[in-house]
Amino acid sequence: MNIDIKVPQLPASVTEANILQIFVSDGLEVSKDQMLFEIETDKVVLEVVAPADGIIQNMLIKPGDSVSSEQLTMQLASVESVEAPILLDELDEIALNQHHESVDPEDASKAPEGTDKTGLVFGAVALMLGAALIVYSVLK
Repeated sequence: MNIDIKVPQLPASVTEANILQIFVSDGLEVSKDQMLFEIETDKVVLEVVAPADGIIQNMLIKPGDSVSSEQLTMQLASVESVEAPILLDELDEIALNQHHESVDPEDASKAPEGTDKTGLVFGAVALMLGAALIVYSVLK
């Protein structure tokens, strides 16, 4: 679920304001109440903060932009709603390919005499566990 981050309601006497400074960028994870940007009117500087934890998406403003009341500036996606990068699929494919290569019976039979062939299996298991930890930490 995305939360729209809009310019706050400006006083009736103020028709527009300027984006003074932006403290975030697309893809940045922010915490509730973290300052996102400042708006300057002819009388005051307003601070806009994150209403919840999330990830900044669809940044529509830059410093110096003129904005009006209730104008959409960016969106805040909940961390759970942001899909994991495609990199995870690539990691799975690499891990599976290396796993299959490592435990291929033909490769094991080609191991030098006196070599413990179970090392190939343990190596594949370690690789899969490493990939699982990476996936877990990215999804966490």
